[in-house]
Parts: sequence; structure tokens; C-alpha cells
Amino acid sequence: MVLSGGEYILINVLDREQFDSGHIPTSINIPLDSGDFDGRIRKAAPKKNSKILVYCTNYCETSVRGAKRIVAMGYTDVSRYEGGMKDWEEANLPIEKS
Repeated sequence: MVLSGGEYILINVLDREQFDSGHIPTSINIPLDSGDFDGRIRKAAPKKNSKILVYCTNYCETSVRGAKRIVAMGYTDVSRYEGGMKDWEEANLPIEKS
């Protein structure tokens, strides 16, 4: 996915049910509370300099915690989409449902 100037790996940190109800196309669902969050992040982004964009529903704490955890794993280019799905939907951007 390309968002304002670069290729990003989009990580949705919500639970599977919320992800299935609507998510940004090409995003990967890795719930923050999943038992293998770190392993799944490493698989989705094998390079520590991968551009990673973490998001959740809106201005929620879950994406903050997820981004901090990914940075703690040694990733160097981690951002958070503060508006999350709420902002995305309000902009009438495409949404996928599972």
C-alpha cells in the first residue's frame, strides 16, 4: 500500500471480529492481545527498516500500545494512523470486509 510517499505494511491491531467488520484494504490483522503478536509482526515485516503503519478504530490506545511494542522490537520506521477506521470511513475511502 502506498500512503503519502511510501510503501507501508498496514497492521490492524483490533480483534478479528472488528477487523472482519471492516478494514483498510491490504492491511494485516495482528491483534495486540494475540498470543504471538511479536512473531506475526516479524513474519509480516521481516526487515527492521520496513515502513509500518499501525491503526485501530480511531484515536484509541490500542494502536499506541501496538506501535510502541513494535518499536521496542527494534523496528525503526513505525507510525500510527491516529484517525483509524473512523477517519478512513469518513473520508469515503475503500473498505474491505471479511
